[in-house]
Amino acid sequence: MQQLFSKSDYAVMLGYLLLVILVGLFFSRKEKNTEEYFLGGRRMPSLVIGISMFVTLLSAISFVSIPGEAFEHGLSLYMNELIAPIGIILGFFLFVRFYFKVKCFTPFEYLEARYDKSVRLFISVIYILMRLLYLGVVMYASAVVFKAIVGLPVWVTILVVGVVGIFYTTLGGMKAVVWTDFLQFIILVVGLGFVICKLATNVDGGIPGIITYAFAHGRGFEARKSLTFFSFNPYERITIWLMILPMIANNCFYFGVDQMTIQRLLSTSSYKHAKMATLVNWVVGVPVGAVLWLIGIGLFVYYNTSAKGMLPDGIRSNEIFSYFIANELPSPVPGLLMAALLAAVMSTVDSGMNSLSAVFVKDIYRGFINPLVSAKKELILSKYMTVVWGLFFVTFGLVISGLSESVASSIFEIAGIWGSLLGVAAGTFLLGVTTRRAHKGIIFVSSAAAILTVIILAWKFYYGCEPSERISFAITGTSPFIMMVIIGYPLCLLWPRSEKVKSIKGLTLSTFNV
Repeated sequence: MQQLFSKSDYAVMLGYLLLVILVGLFFSRKEKNTEEYFLGGRRMPSLVIGISMFVTLLSAISFVSIPGEAFEHGLSLYMNELIAPIGIILGFFLFVRFYFKVKCFTPFEYLEARYDKSVRLFISVIYILMRLLYLGVVMYASAVVFKAIVGLPVWVTILVVGVVGIFYTTLGGMKAVVWTDFLQFIILVVGLGFVICKLATNVDGGIPGIITYAFAHGRGFEARKSLTFFSFNPYERITIWLMILPMIANNCFYFGVDQMTIQRLLSTSSYKHAKMATLVNWVVGVPVGAVLWLIGIGLFVYYNTSAKGMLPDGIRSNEIFSYFIANELPSPVPGLLMAALLAAVMSTVDSGMNSLSAVFVKDIYRGFINPLVSAKKELILSKYMTVVWGLFFVTFGLVISGLSESVASSIFEIAGIWGSLLGVAAGTFLLGVTTRRAHKGIIFVSSAAAILTVIILAWKFYYGCEPSERISFAITGTSPFIMMVIIGYPLCLLWPRSEKVKSIKGLTLSTFNV
């Protein structure tokens, strides 16, 4: 794919990198303890936190895949955006209040208060392992996307993102992470605004014309017209059930249990301000998401009317937005959008470094290895661990980049399948807050059943059959959480209460105000 980036485009990208380095240097002078380093002193503005939450969950992959999906298949999957708020609301109102009550750094501290130390350690380790796998893959996959647009080798992007991210995150902590996310959001909005203006002025009828043409040519909500849309067939690409359940479960996890999100909410001064941050996340997320989908169908209309025949032969749908940016937008707008894309990669990685450092230091080191560690040594260890996790992401990404395409694809599949074990964490929290009968024995038995289910599904219905016969990832992705629920709740009725249950006042929904 031909690249037409100018010197000014590259200057914009370089300028962004220098800016985030300066942000890290600025906030490095103000980190006196881990509360400042991990939570910004618990006084971060709700507006900034809400935007940071949105930016963290908007990966570079989503940046190009959403327009690609809309170009190829229309707006059928946009219905996910309408379902997502259900999971966000459930996750926030079910869980977040307890973290403020315990006044913790990570959600896993709640598990020790609710169950005991062993459950806290078990879920913390699962979280670290699954997030390491996920973030390493995201680092590589995002670099591949960046190569397709800018032409930089994958290893160069991995090193640049990794080194710069490690630098400003280690120095500035949560404040640097959040404020660089805020900068990214501004760049993203400005860049997407240019794209929409370009498409609207080059298509007959502007935005209404784009929507009319797209719907008339099979790029609307086509899936709902299919007889299979309401089926329970796990082999269908899109069904209403495979959209509802994963979207609710995933957003419930992200906004109720995931350290990358919860750490930001705990950086606000109160539960009320955390609620405002979540609202901001939704308010900014809905229009930005809609714009990305609109760009997708806009590209479809543009390259089938005004610019018909201008796409290179063999170009894939998820490369079309990249081609448009590189070849249709005036300089330095491509550089601005590439800075936003680069920032999206860095946002996910810096959030991962900071959150994993918090989980290791607070839940494992202070929780089990050295409970009496001094505040100064704890801060130093926190920065060391930020570097360690960052180096892991870089190394993992570089290793994948050196493998064959088939082996790299296998690693993606492994990450997708085993990453679903985060559903064990979600189920543990759900049982903890909704019933007084849950105890560690029930958690470990339910977790074993969930892990066994993933193994069976992966072995029999994924690796053990032809690609065309494999079940949807949505099934394997939600199976651990489902097993935690259907095994855990009956066990709560059948398994005798433990003595620990007597001391959980304020740690379940029914005892919260007791």
